[in-house]
Amino acid sequence: AIAPSTDPFLNALVKLREDIAHPAPAIATIRSSIADVLSLGPAARNASVSELVRLLDVRTAGMAKQRLEQIIISLLLFAAASLVVAWLVRSTVTAPVKHLTGSMMRLAEDDTSVAIPALNHRDEIGSMARALLVFKENAAKRLQLEAAADKEILERQRRIQLDQLLEQFQNSLSALMATLDQSSGSLAM
Repeated sequence: AIAPSTDPFLNALVKLREDIAHPAPAIATIRSSIADVLSLGPAARNASVSELVRLLDVRTAGMAKQRLEQIIISLLLFAAASLVVAWLVRSTVTAPVKHLTGSMMRLAEDDTSVAIPALNHRDEIGSMARALLVFKENAAKRLQLEAAADKEILERQRRIQLDQLLEQFQNSLSALMATLDQSSGSLAM
């Protein structure tokens, strides 16, 4: 509110402004305030106008300062909220995804001893972790089957080599027996 003045025109304008701003007073009070302003002469109005302009300048400067303070406070609050949101995104999304990615890379290299993080999460990260656990279990089974198949292949190869050695030994033994038979036959004659 504007401070009371000794200027009757300015006081009449202030009263009119207050009456218009607060619609509770009766219309007659507003009409009376308008009549008071109009009843003053031009000289009083001119002197009062310069005082009114000065008061408006003071109020406008105060409002501009207040608006600037509101903008600065709003920007600081926005920056703080942005930092909180960035921290939340990093801790709830980025870090778990980074850990899952590391586990996926190790699993892709057939390292089935890798620990799967975030299995207890009840969000999409947890779903991804549980899916990765299925991949890990399947990879372990695949590696076991491959090891068993490799063992069977080695066993077959060993049997084939043993069979070949046995056949060579039998052939050598047969040849030796044939030679001995011939030698004993020529001695008997």
